Amino acid sequence: MDDLETTRFHYGGNRSSSVSFIQFCSILERRPSSGKSEYLHDLYLIGEGPEWKENIAKPLLRNHGLSYFIPEDDSEDGYTSLCKSRVLLFVISENSRALTTMTRAAFAIGIKANIILCIQSLRLNSEINGCEKISQPAMHDYNRGRTYLMDLAKRNDIPVSTDIEEAVLLAICKNHHDKSNSFNDNSTFTLLYPDV
Repeated sequence: MDDLETTRFHYGGNRSSSVSFIQFCSILERRPSSGKSEYLHDLYLIGEGPEWKENIAKPLLRNHGLSYFIPEDDSEDGYTSLCKSRVLLFVISENSRALTTMTRAAFAIGIKANIILCIQSLRLNSEINGCEKISQPAMHDYNRGRTYLMDLAKRNDIPVSTDIEEAVLLAICKNHHDKSNSFNDNSTFTLLYPDV
């Protein structure tokens, strides 16, 4: 088993742009504390699969005039955007193992990053990345990891949803509240749904 110094994360099979877990942690720790720095993006969208980003997140974020960043790989631009985004939205979907996303989410919780989580459980015969069916023991193992992450989030007062659209809306709310620096019950705004 690799140690933390040599474990590498990859997106899209691009090994030349990978970073180690230690590098990822170092970059994430450099994130500005809330409200004290210029942000490049309102939201940073993390999670496997393009469907939820294209069909749910992008239309909602555009309707609210919020900027977002979707990493294509582990490039320096992606990590700079991670450090300079107001809210991090982690989506652990029902059709992905999501081990890297869960590891990153747990670390972000540990350093008190401004995050929203969407955690969906795998189901028996779920298709991973649209092609591989998982067994019942595998499903239980992957869901155990999701349960641990959900427990960690709840103990740290991190909003958790099982619905991707709801998680995006929570991230929009959190962004508007953080921008206005008002967390009182009197602050309101209107959620705008995309035209379907």
